[in-house]
Amino acid sequence: DLAPATADYDKLDIKDSQSQQINRPVNSWVAKSGGEVKKVKDSDGKVWGVADWTVEVQNNGFNLINVVLTDTIKVADGVEVEVTDLKVVDASNNDVVFEKDPSSTADVQILNLGDMAGNATYTITYKTRIKDFDKYLKKNYPIPENSANITYEYESKEIEIGRAVQQECR
Repeated sequence: DLAPATADYDKLDIKDSQSQQINRPVNSWVAKSGGEVKKVKDSDGKVWGVADWTVEVQNNGFNLINVVLTDTIKVADGVEVEVTDLKVVDASNNDVVFEKDPSSTADVQILNLGDMAGNATYTITYKTRIKDFDKYLKKNYPIPENSANITYEYESKEIEIGRAVQQECR
C-alpha cells in the first residue's frame, strides 16, 4: 500500500544521478596507402606513370548515414592525371554499390558510399595514371600528393563535422 500524499509531499527534495565513463578504442576512420608511381607501357605503346591506391573506411561499430569519401589528388600545374579501375568492396570482398558524385574531377573523387551499419569496413582501390609521363619525368615535377576524408550523418540525422567525422590522412 502507498502512503497518502500530504502537504509536505511537495517539499520533498529527492535527487538521484548516476554517470559512467565508457572508453572504447576505435581504429582510424580513414586509412590510405599506395602512391608509388611506376612507369607502365599500355597495349598501344603509350607510356604512363601509374600509381595504385587503397583507401580503407571504417565505421568503428557506429551506424553512419550518407557516408561520402572525398579523395583529392594534388598535382603540379601542367600535370594531368586520370583515375581508372575504381572499385569498392566490403570486408568479405563483396562489391559495394556506390555513386560517383557528378562534381568529381580527375583531381577530386567524391564517392557516395551510402550507409554503414554494424562493424563495416569498405576498401576502395583505384589507379591514377599520369599523362605524358616522359614529359613529367623530364620536368622533374614533384610527386603527386593525395589525401582522403569522410563526412557522414550520425543516427540523429544531424551532420557532424569534427575530428571524429572528418578524418584526413596523407
